[in-house]
Amino acid sequence: MHRCAPAKSQVFGCRNLLVEEKRRLEARVAQLEEEIDEERVELEQVTDKARKSAAQVHWFILQMYRKKSTIIHTICTKSRGPLVRVRIIHVM
Repeated sequence: MHRCAPAKSQVFGCRNLLVEEKRRLEARVAQLEEEIDEERVELEQVTDKARKSAAQVHWFILQMYRKKSTIIHTICTKSRGPLVRVRIIHVM
């Protein structure tokens, strides 16, 4: 029995080391899961901001095309107006 005592203490020592290592690894996993959750929240916020920015860009592009169309229409109307009248006058 005396010979088994050192073997038992080694087994308990190894067991204690394994239990300690398991706790350390579980704590690290919990920390990493928390970091993942934080990154996920940040990603959702960035994605939401990107979506809003894209919507604003789309709105500004539509406004630009509307203004461009209005300007082109105004220019064409002003430049065609006298020409159309002149043609009408020459035809009559």
